Amino acid sequence: MIYFKRNFFDFHKTLKRLNVSRSITNFNINLKYLLTHSTYKEIVDNSDSELLKFRSVYYQKFYEDPGKIQEVLKKHQENIEWNITRLYRIRNEIVHNAAIKSGIYTNIAHLKYYLSFILNSILDFMANGSVDIDNDGKITIDDYFITQEIILGSLKGRKLESFLEIENPNEIFQ
Repeated sequence: MIYFKRNFFDFHKTLKRLNVSRSITNFNINLKYLLTHSTYKEIVDNSDSELLKFRSVYYQKFYEDPGKIQEVLKKHQENIEWNITRLYRIRNEIVHNAAIKSGIYTNIAHLKYYLSFILNSILDFMANGSVDIDNDGKITIDDYFITQEIILGSLKGRKLESFLEIENPNEIFQ
């Protein structure tokens, strides 16, 4: 869910860094300006970067077709599952076969990112007055995952605006 907000916020920072933001009507930190067709046209018309133009056209599709959001989320989830499975297999080779793997630092960076992200999210959930969703008398990680499934289910078929309203967890481990 945060996947879209993170990507759009990165896009926002890129617009600012490349000074394209000066030519965008209503450019501001809340990302609401990304909810109009004219914004994407302004980006394409005022950018020299082909990559930025490509990203603009790509992100405009999410605004125009909410069904595209679900497709991309599904693909993102599949990619994460594939990567975690791959990392687990590498771990097994190292532990059980005493294998020596080249390029292990990239794999460690991926694991660190996943672990930091999930820990940040769980800590943010626990710190912000969580609810005992599964009624077991205590707030647990299970409550966090159930809540995430409920939020994701409630966003199914919703417009881009709903995804941009999601709050990022506090970045504790930066």
